[in-house]
This record gives sequence, structure tokens and C-alpha cells, in this order.
Amino acid sequence: MVLHRFIQHPSPQAASMLVDIPALYSVLQHEWSLFGSYLAETLLASQFILDRGREVLVKLIVHTSPPKDVMVLDDSISWRTVSLPWLYKLFHSDVSFIGYLHSRLDAIIANLKFGTVQSILV
Repeated sequence: MVLHRFIQHPSPQAASMLVDIPALYSVLQHEWSLFGSYLAETLLASQFILDRGREVLVKLIVHTSPPKDVMVLDDSISWRTVSLPWLYKLFHSDVSFIGYLHSRLDAIIANLKFGTVQSILV
């Protein structure tokens, strides 16, 4: 679309949008600095690049696009919602996350032998 716009209205402003095509952008900058305009051959080459790019794209697209995910289209579902129910329960249950970690730590310590705990604490 940007290349098409440049071909329709060749100008330094339109050319500046072609930085994603570095070789063409460099040629356009060079021509503008030398001549204050763009050569007809360069505009024809730009048209060829546009036409060939479209042709290749059409040949590459062999399948129709997949159906849109209904979940993505549903505005009632916040983008902040995570799909990890266990994590959601952990943060939104009566037991806080810190409480959960504390209970896990208590269980680990209970399973350790006193000598091991003592060596860890020393």
C-alpha cells in the first residue's frame, strides 16, 4: 500500500515511508539529492516491484484464512483474563498466595530431619 501511494504521488515524503525496502529507499534518496526528482525508470522499477510482490503473494496464499476465534471477538471477556485456572484460584481464594507458600514451606520443613534443618540454619 505504501509503495502504491509512492508510485501514485512520488515525493520525498512518500519515499520516506519506504524505509522497509532499503535498496529502493537508497536509490530514491540518491536520485532526489542529485536531480530533485525521480527517474521514470525508477518509477517503472517500483511499479514492477509492486506488481511482482502482489503476484507472489497471491500464489503463496493457497488456503483461506482460518475462522476467527470467537473468544477474541467477545468483548465481554477481558484481555486481562488468564487461562490458568489454578493460578486464578490461588490468587482469588481465601488462602492468599503468601499463605499458600507458607503452608508449602511448613510441609517441606516438616519432612526434613532436624539435623538437616539445623545445618541449613547455621
